[in-house]
Amino acid sequence: MNSSVPDSASHPAAAQALIAALAQASMGAASADQSHDALGPEAVSAPPAQIPSIGPTSGSAPSNPGGVAIELAPPAASRQLRLALNTSDEQRQRLVNLQAAFAKVCNALGPLVQQTRVWNRVALHHMAYKGLREQFPDMGSQMVCNAIYSVSRSARLVFQHPKSPFHLSRLPAGRALPLLRFGDDCPVYFDRHTLSVKAGTLSMYTLDGRMRFQLALAAEDEAAFHSHKLREIVLARRADSVFELSFALVNEALAAADEAGDAATPPTAEIPEYLIVDVLDAPSPAISATPPPVSPTVATPAAPAP
Repeated sequence: MNSSVPDSASHPAAAQALIAALAQASMGAASADQSHDALGPEAVSAPPAQIPSIGPTSGSAPSNPGGVAIELAPPAASRQLRLALNTSDEQRQRLVNLQAAFAKVCNALGPLVQQTRVWNRVALHHMAYKGLREQFPDMGSQMVCNAIYSVSRSARLVFQHPKSPFHLSRLPAGRALPLLRFGDDCPVYFDRHTLSVKAGTLSMYTLDGRMRFQLALAAEDEAAFHSHKLREIVLARRADSVFELSFALVNEALAAADEAGDAATPPTAEIPEYLIVDVLDAPSPAISATPPPVSPTVATPAAPAP
């Protein structure tokens, strides 16, 4: 363990604050049947003495690869805490596999959103959850909910953000809705069922069982978890291939707005690189009363519209 990382026991109140925030989190994923919440065995890939650590650092390029880089939005509205994970090669591959599996679930929802023009999180959950659980039995039930949240969030960005070039008002009449496709490097969304903190140890879901990291938080981070509510937990792969967890914290007003049922609309209209928007040059399909079956296979799109 890098000696520059303080032991989590030195910040017990901060760890407790994160535990409390996770317990109160309502990330927006619809509740799943807990009897189907297959989080995987409580497997630990390394003995306790070798569990990687994550702790606070400063600057944009921390010398400790398992450190924390903090980015702040306006304090009155939201705040973001980022934790860089110091993984072994085996742990990194497990996270890569999780990303690819999560992308498959998201891509299974793309055609459904395109054909039904439904991306409200709750409505999408009712339409697709059962089929997704049958098609992806190895993916925990709550991770399926989180994939639905991810697709709902992305669709709101693409089709509803006022500055999006694919806003519904800008799409040609009679054309099919663009198809959303997710790359294997897309972020993975977690919630309090799939990521937890206990006794200074962070435990997160993977396809092969839980992965654990020692956690240390600074005093200012503890204060943020007390004054804000947890909106999202996101696992992403940086350009340097380091995996990073982001905790999005919001004030009471934004938290109340999230209760409406839709995933939060991203603050920027920039479409991320992992998300591909295919504009299909085809008539808009007729929408039947019964939604089409969810399929993990994405059809090859036609040539883009001129």
